[in-house]
Amino acid sequence: MSAELEGVRVLIATSNTGVERDELAVPRDQLRARGAHVTHAASEAIDVHTYRHDLIPSETVRPDVALGDVDPGAFDVLVIPGGTVNADKLRIDVTARELVRSMVAAGRVIAAICHGP
Repeated sequence: MSAELEGVRVLIATSNTGVERDELAVPRDQLRARGAHVTHAASEAIDVHTYRHDLIPSETVRPDVALGDVDPGAFDVLVIPGGTVNADKLRIDVTARELVRSMVAAGRVIAAICHGP
């Protein structure tokens, strides 16, 4: 494990369905391999259903916490994976929008992948 990101606290925010698998798993695993502390928060603290190419069901991933239980001040970076359904669901999720606004206002780094923005 590399320590180049040691001490960096990263939050990955998703809905519970429609998440592009590689846009969640690859950044999560790469950030952890570089020493970052990564927390995955989803709309609900239940399994997240991921997909490949928006249509092919892939693995389910258990988030660490629900978005509503996240303290935005506890993180340095926010990562928003893509997946068209994921992005659409997050866009109408009041809790997700408030979390993003809070992190932007605090000057945190925001990394949005593909449909994430």
